[in-house]
Amino acid sequence: MRLDSTTASGYCGVSEEGLFQWGHSKNKRPDLAQVKIMLATLDPLALPVATEILSGEKADDPLYVPAIKRVRETLLKNGLLYIGDCKMAAISSRSASRRATRAELAAVGDYYLCPLPATQLKRDSLVGYLEPVWQSEQELTSVEYTYANGKTEEIAVGYELSVPRKTQLDGVELVWSERQLVVRSLSVAKAGLKSLQTRLEKAQTALDELGHFDFRF
Repeated sequence: MRLDSTTASGYCGVSEEGLFQWGHSKNKRPDLAQVKIMLATLDPLALPVATEILSGEKADDPLYVPAIKRVRETLLKNGLLYIGDCKMAAISSRSASRRATRAELAAVGDYYLCPLPATQLKRDSLVGYLEPVWQSEQELTSVEYTYANGKTEEIAVGYELSVPRKTQLDGVELVWSERQLVVRSLSVAKAGLKSLQTRLEKAQTALDELGHFDFRF
């Protein structure tokens, strides 16, 4: 199951009871009122299983658990893999409206796949994951992709580790083991290096131009 939300904007009036409200615009149109749509689709068919229409000021992270519960009510099945973005990665309940999404999934035997946001993976922790790689102490696994024409290409390298998790869910302590993937995308790394080289060249050009001026104080 893939979970994600989107917004639809329009030139319409905003009322206190209406769905169209002012909110963070994913369409980069903060001047327009919007409505929010939460969608759960079944892979690989892209078949919608659960859809919810909400007012446009709603935040994204509290919307995942209700969508997951609607999927369960529809399919009557656990053991599914739910895929989402970093806003699905909530691990604890900060308020009554913000559910611990990962804990909710682990509690009933479902699975999840989502990137960890920077708020959860601090720089020191990330460095701790990468240090063994930099020191050539961590063996890496190659990730390959096979195209329709039969060509196979290495697209990433990385490794996996197991992390114990513990949190409170509805007043009950929940403990489970979480698989974490530390992955380096080769295409992203190549693009980042190219961007860095471009910025360095611009900086060097600016410095060379400054060298033509005679500064006297």
